[in-house]
Amino acid sequence: QLSTAQYLVKVGGSESLSAVHVGSGLTPRGIAETTGNRKMARFLLQKERELRLITASEARKVEKGIDTIHLEHSLRNAATDADLDRVVLLLAGTDPLDPASGSSQDSKHGRSSKSKRAKRHRKPLKPRVNARCENGYSALHCAVYSEADDVVKVLLEHKADVNAQAHDGETPLISAAQENMYEITKMLLDTGEVRLDAKTQGLTAREMAPLGLTQVILFKAEQEAGKLNEEEKKKIIVQLWNAAYVCMPGKV
Repeated sequence: QLSTAQYLVKVGGSESLSAVHVGSGLTPRGIAETTGNRKMARFLLQKERELRLITASEARKVEKGIDTIHLEHSLRNAATDADLDRVVLLLAGTDPLDPASGSSQDSKHGRSSKSKRAKRHRKPLKPRVNARCENGYSALHCAVYSEADDVVKVLLEHKADVNAQAHDGETPLISAAQENMYEITKMLLDTGEVRLDAKTQGLTAREMAPLGLTQVILFKAEQEAGKLNEEEKKKIIVQLWNAAYVCMPGKV
């Protein structure tokens, strides 16, 4: 909480601001930034400036970075919520709901008209579409998890990385395949840029997919890409035929 941070900085001074977390190697401000806590990150940056741990010019660059990272958290949250309208606004840098956006209002904060004019001419601040959270997941991962086909489509139009891998190796394709999301799997394959051999827990997207249509199109994609030898092809075809037989009317 901010009140706790204020007390710790007051007591610990520059040492508390420079302390490094053993696991992540991050300072308190670094942790606030990576977790999307914009208010806390700005407070800690202000204290760093007051104690001359950072120059004014460096602080301006850091402040922009804090705003950008905050927008990236907002983008992933919007993708998770399947909020297409907000995703579109964030990618355009024009989300009126976000204080870090290029369209946020400053009048209530008492900014001068000169400051407001400068802001109007400033290039809109946009999130990086492929930015990851602390676990390595991108906005595209989030949209896939939420089965938000329309959000996935927009992110792909904005050059979202279809091969982005989380820390556990999971790609958007693997996420879609293991949950049997046929339409999203097809959408990702249609980009022509998907790595079919990417693995998580030692398994590819096809191997993670339940037997059915999703696995069929992944098998076809691997076949066309020359990723399978004849023995592997025969084995998979037998599996698919067995699955089709079990699913026939009257079969258990």
